[in-house]
Amino acid sequence: MKILLIGNLCDDKWIGSLIRNLKAKTNIEIDFFHVSTLDKSISDASQLCNNVYSAKRCFPSFLYKIPKLGLLLSLVDVPISLNKFLKSKANERFYDIINIHYPQNKVLRCWKKIKYVAKATVITPWGSEVLRISTFAQKIKANYITHYDYVMSSDNPRFKSQMQSILHIPEEKFLQCDFGSEMIDELCKSTISKSEAKSHFGIGNQYTIVCGYNAGIAQNHIKIIDAIAQVKDKLPKNIMIVLPMTYNINHSYMAEVERKLIGYKLNYIILKKYLSNADMVCLRKCADMFVHAQNTDANSVSLAEHLLCDNVVVNASWLRYENREIWGIPYYLFDSFEELPGTIENAYKGGSIVPEQLKKSIASEGWNSVINKWIDIFTTISKGKK
Repeated sequence: MKILLIGNLCDDKWIGSLIRNLKAKTNIEIDFFHVSTLDKSISDASQLCNNVYSAKRCFPSFLYKIPKLGLLLSLVDVPISLNKFLKSKANERFYDIINIHYPQNKVLRCWKKIKYVAKATVITPWGSEVLRISTFAQKIKANYITHYDYVMSSDNPRFKSQMQSILHIPEEKFLQCDFGSEMIDELCKSTISKSEAKSHFGIGNQYTIVCGYNAGIAQNHIKIIDAIAQVKDKLPKNIMIVLPMTYNINHSYMAEVERKLIGYKLNYIILKKYLSNADMVCLRKCADMFVHAQNTDANSVSLAEHLLCDNVVVNASWLRYENREIWGIPYYLFDSFEELPGTIENAYKGGSIVPEQLKKSIASEGWNSVINKWIDIFTTISKGKK
């Protein structure tokens, strides 16, 4: 079987993991088309691909220094480069499958040539590229998606429902499969204790509250910090706030977050540098409480990892996960940020409410298990069956 993956090869957590696990268990030939023209390092998993191709800047370099024009040209570079690449694979049905990850309109618009060189096409939405774009852009995306064969949806019914509502995708196009988690596999085999995990970050015997999982403004760090500050006298005196801010970095926003923490005289650690798998295991295990309050989300693996570690989890009611509530609600819910302070206080007093059955279910969501579903789907599609 020969497949082409289209996406951002700078991403190691999802794209890199998928490639590593496919190659570990199959002899599938994998080509990759990297859609970014930025000069950033790509995942080491690229070395496992048979061929890696990249979008190129197609215009004189000085034009990219003009702010608005540079942005416009960068949007045009990708379809020009992708169409040129696809034209080089002029043989009809060159690939058994083309799988597009984080499908942006600048890629989807190349549907004619994509379909010409692929026996089957699969798009894999991640979330924000659908949920956090304008209504106009959503309508354009919905039109493009009509030309593709399948849409791979996560196991989260809410996300699938959003895809159906926004993009008008018929039921028969859906393939139900999610990314696995290397971190879940790592957590399942780790023997590190909570105190050892805290020591890894220089945290002593302090009640540790992890807020969000990236540096994006949509994580609502400031609102979370405001809420903690309102009830800090009802929490342990030595609380430690940990903010993982290693990607989606906005320096001015991060500075604003830090000013808030200092103003409230809260102990805090902001994690800014790349975290290895060992660091991530310690991050999950050091937490006493995890507060998840971002604006939108498809299927938070970070939240699942905190539940697996039996941490107290506070979750926004607009981010509920039906597949996590089969055995009972495993997190403390709040309906608005006005309710968040009281919910944090109640969560601290109530402790973890994660059912054992849920922890066992999450443990099966590591790549060790999930990759088999990807392989089954690719194999079935390549044979002309769904």
